[in-house]
Amino acid sequence: SWCERSQDPALIDLLIDPALAFGSGHHESTNMCLALLSELARNGVSALDVGCGSGILSIAMKKLGAKVSACDTDEQAVTATQQNAEKNGVQIDKIWLGSVSNLNEQSSSAAAQPQFDLVVANIIADVILILSADLKKALKPGGKLVLSGILEKYKDRIEQAFSDLNFVQMKKQNEWLSFVYERKI
Repeated sequence: SWCERSQDPALIDLLIDPALAFGSGHHESTNMCLALLSELARNGVSALDVGCGSGILSIAMKKLGAKVSACDTDEQAVTATQQNAEKNGVQIDKIWLGSVSNLNEQSSSAAAQPQFDLVVANIIADVILILSADLKKALKPGGKLVLSGILEKYKDRIEQAFSDLNFVQMKKQNEWLSFVYERKI
């Protein structure tokens, strides 16, 4: 909120006060996620932000027209996401304190676990590896998975853990990597 707003009409302004939550958009991993989401998040796409932090990725996807669910294991992050969404004039469709592993508990019916067209996890590699099975289960067939917050030294471990998905692309900024995978149909 302390930065000057862009005068470029092609850009979407995101008003973020990270406070104690992560995510102002300036870190390489968040920056790469925003670039990837600008290509992947569209009107009507169902999206899940795992480890929502300040809410910057959730808000960006919402402003791009996606139906957005978000979760974080940190109560301050959930609060920050809700407050930042309000500052941006958007509402996150569903948000909860917990992880992607709690997704079944968020379902309003006894039906199968909810699945999404787009799942993004901008968290450290060790946590991504721990959550790998849950991240994959959260994807619809043909759905895209964006992984970020990964130091280059974890590249091989991430590629191995997600080798059952179709690799789409990888971005690199300094020592940070972001991956896009697609669940096989």
